[in-house]
Amino acid sequence: MSALGVDAITLEGEGIPVAAFAVTTLARSIGKTMGRLHGFPNYPYIEIAPPFVESIHISDEEFEAKTVKAVAQAEELLFTGKVS
Repeated sequence: MSALGVDAITLEGEGIPVAAFAVTTLARSIGKTMGRLHGFPNYPYIEIAPPFVESIHISDEEFEAKTVKAVAQAEELLFTGKVS
């Protein structure tokens, strides 16, 4: 997570739009810290639930719905610069 977060932040700093995905707990801890340390204190990560745990407890349809939502958030971030 941290190396990918730094890569995403570095690319953003170069003016290249990036949609970075991170497991929820990591995005809220390490992701925020990495953003702050690299000059992007509010860097928006697209938060996803831990797939290794959750995917065995939900149906294929629920997993697909979560995937579609994450992709929509990535599109929103790339086109508007924000994630709702």
